[in-house]
Amino acid sequence: MYKSLLDGVAFILDIYQLHFRYLPRTSQISINYKLDIITNYNLYVFDFS
Repeated sequence: MYKSLLDGVAFILDIYQLHFRYLPRTSQISINYKLDIITNYNLYVFDFS
């Protein structure tokens, strides 16, 4: 349980680093895109864990 939760946090941090590196930080579109990815990933984790 805790291991999968830590893997999820690491996955989210990887996504943040990826998008902060390749998308403009001030772009509202990129911020919404990151939030969509994290929301979908959280739903995936909690639905199937």
